[in-house]
Parts: sequence; structure tokens; C-alpha cells
Amino acid sequence: MKVICNQSQAVPSNLLVQALVTLACIFMTNQVNHAQDSATSAVAIEFFEKSVRPLLVSRCYECHSGKERNGGLQLDFRDAVLKGGDSGPAIQIGDPDKSLLIQAIHYKNPDLQMPPKGALSPSEISIFEKWVAIGLPDPRANPNAPAAPGPTGMTIEAGRKFWSMRPIAEVPIPMVEKTDWVASPIDAFVLAKLEANKLQPASKSDRISLLRRITLDLIGLPPTPEELENFVSDESPNSYDRVIERLLGVSAVWRALGKTLVRRSQIR
Repeated sequence: MKVICNQSQAVPSNLLVQALVTLACIFMTNQVNHAQDSATSAVAIEFFEKSVRPLLVSRCYECHSGKERNGGLQLDFRDAVLKGGDSGPAIQIGDPDKSLLIQAIHYKNPDLQMPPKGALSPSEISIFEKWVAIGLPDPRANPNAPAAPGPTGMTIEAGRKFWSMRPIAEVPIPMVEKTDWVASPIDAFVLAKLEANKLQPASKSDRISLLRRITLDLIGLPPTPEELENFVSDESPNSYDRVIERLLGVSAVWRALGKTLVRRSQIR
């Protein structure tokens, strides 16, 4: 009984060992295959660069690159080769015999012969056949493809220099030529920019236009005829300030009334 017990316990252990060994073998195989694929890819691209690209440039680009697309066929990047031209896809990856490009360079079809100035040599044809057979390795990208979007907005450094991000500091009031136009320090800054760009400030508004503007801006309504008459006839130096104070008071009333109406509508 003891021997049987030991054997029954050994069976699961053996299965576990076998499972672990199998998993290890699978992992190692995948690693080897990945390394082989990487090496194959590198070898394939090297084959393209050393053998295929020079042939394309010397024998094909004259008629099938850039704006020259005889028969609608473009051969200066991989996607265009796969797309083909007016006769359909130029390549059947992995099958040179069914690829129109390979058929054309063999000069067997009188209506489909490339390049038109003379057939390729057997060694040159074999290069293209191998290229198709191994999967058309080709690192060339579409030269007309839109570039990847770059970063937008300002850089961090530019953001630190933006006016709202800079610390508050006393700035000297700029010197201007039309000093009589300046009514406040802010006017000096505006006028300095205008003069720097050889521009003249707008002429002074008449009192009717001025009152219409400030009344519409502050309360959203035009002034009444009586308000216009009173402002035009008021020649005191603080007449403008009094109008502003009055309109701000009206604006506050309108805001309070609006809030009251909103609250009542919510209650109902």
C-alpha cells in the first residue's frame, strides 16, 4: 500500500513538472521566433535598400514617381505599390507569378511591358521576384501624407512670460506726442501703441453718441430724449461721471430684479 501511495502521489508531481517544462519551451520558442522575426525584418529591409531601391530609382522612377504616374502607377512608396494603377493592384504579396508588376517586367505580354525603354536583366528580374516573395519589405512612407500634429498652444516658457502670468510691477507711463488726448494713464499706453504703429486715435465722440454708447453698454437700453437733452446741456466737468454712477445704479436694480424673477419662477 505504501508503494501504491507513493506512485499515486508521484503522478501529479510528474504532470506538474511536464507542464512547467512545456510552458518554458513555449516561452523560449516564442523568444527565439521573435528574435528571428526581428533579424529577418532587418535583413529584408537591408535587401530592399541595397538591391530593390537602386533598381526602382534607376529603372522605374522616371515614369512612376512623384507627379509622373504613367498608367496611374506610382512606385515611390509602399502603399502606392500595393494600390497599383489603372490595371489594378500591381503586387500580390508572396506570389510573384500573379503580380502584374512581375508579369510586366518579364516582357511576355506585348500590352504590358515595363520599363518601356528596354527589358530588365534576369538578375534584376529575380530581385523584384524575391522582393514580392518575401512580403514586399519597404520602409518608404507616403511623402504626401500629412505630418503628425505637433504640440499646440504656447510653451511653458512662453506661458511664464504671458502678461497675466507675470508678477505685478510698477510700469512707467510711456511718453506720447499727443499729450492733450490723454485723460488717464491707461490712455497713454493705448496712444503709445497707436503712435508706434503710425496710427491716429479716433476723433472725440459727440455727447449724443457718447451717451448712447455708455447707456446701451451698461443697461442694454438707449437713453430717453430727456436724458439726452440733460446730458448735452450739462457742461460741468463731472457730468460724465454722474451719468456713469446713475447707470450703474440702474444696472444694479435690473440685476436685482432679474434675480428676483428667477427665484420666483423656480418657486412656482
